[in-house]
Amino acid sequence: MDQKNEGSSEDICQDIFVTTSGKADEPILGWITEVEIAKNSVV
Repeated sequence: MDQKNEGSSEDICQDIFVTTSGKADEPILGWITEVEIAKNSVV
């Protein structure tokens, strides 16, 4: 699986949808909410 960061210029974290290659037109394999990202992030 590849990560594709469409909004890399934004400072605000949003939910991440996981697909096989990172393309928006593929089936979603997983969903990581911004809350989970914030809880597991180290600043």
